[in-house]
Amino acid sequence: AHFAIMLTRHCALPLLVAFALFACDVRGQGNQDECNFETHHSHLVVPLAHTAAACKQKGAHFLLSHGATFFCPHTYDVKLLAQFADPSQQATLCDGFFSSLDAGESIKYALRPTLPQNGLPATGAGLLRQWTSPVLYHVWEFGTNSSAGPGDGWNTTTIINDDVTVSFDAAYFREFDLATPRPSFLSYLLFVFEENGAQTTILTHYITSAPNFDQILYVELIDAPRLRANAWPLRMEIPLLPDTYNTRLSEQQTVTGRLHTSNAASGLPETLDVKLVVRKEVYNGIDDGFADFGVNCPFPPPSPQSRGLCVQ
Repeated sequence: AHFAIMLTRHCALPLLVAFALFACDVRGQGNQDECNFETHHSHLVVPLAHTAAACKQKGAHFLLSHGATFFCPHTYDVKLLAQFADPSQQATLCDGFFSSLDAGESIKYALRPTLPQNGLPATGAGLLRQWTSPVLYHVWEFGTNSSAGPGDGWNTTTIINDDVTVSFDAAYFREFDLATPRPSFLSYLLFVFEENGAQTTILTHYITSAPNFDQILYVELIDAPRLRANAWPLRMEIPLLPDTYNTRLSEQQTVTGRLHTSNAASGLPETLDVKLVVRKEVYNGIDDGFADFGVNCPFPPPSPQSRGLCVQ
């Protein structure tokens, strides 16, 4: 199946000019953003395949979920639809993930590339479409605070201790901003993917401002209308449940969500009630060195300040 994620490009500069200078950033402002300095950016790897064999197939895709925070330079919710450059490395990831799944162990597998200044927003704008991580981790547990990391609070096993290159398209991208309204109810992004005749549906928590949390779930839709696959995600809210960590969805829970979409004939906004069951949780977290959503803009100057979250 051909994956073509629809991407609204926020910057019309040619690729070489934009990547060299990045004078036009993803919100159209004219200067480099000091918040986006060079550093590592961890991404969880979520296979779209249902079996290890399908996961190993040439051209198989993976959802990469960025470990976002409410402090620089990770203040973006980024989801990437990726492919591995090396088939043997892809097979290693697939074998590990599905063995962990069968054993009831952690299925958190993470890449940790170092990106240049403005590299993270460049992935969302389609200006950077490949990066390399020096390692692939199996993460048994993340840490207990925002300063935790590999070898310092994370409990990890190194699966690949070599350069791992992935290419990707942006599946979702949004900069955190205090102006974004907080949902009235528990809210998620619904991703629908189709590949080789199989459909995979994933929920990720819709993150606005503190207090907040991240969560990634494999779900199954029940008697749902056909939804457009391999496109930008749709917002789904769970009525009557507050948008808090303690009321997040859990494995084997069945709920009816309110899906915000558009009418196929008229193009006008509409809402649909969709029943789903949570099949498997990949990750949840608030403040563990992968995600950090406890406080908006926790570090005052001279630390770099997020233009969306550090508003006086």
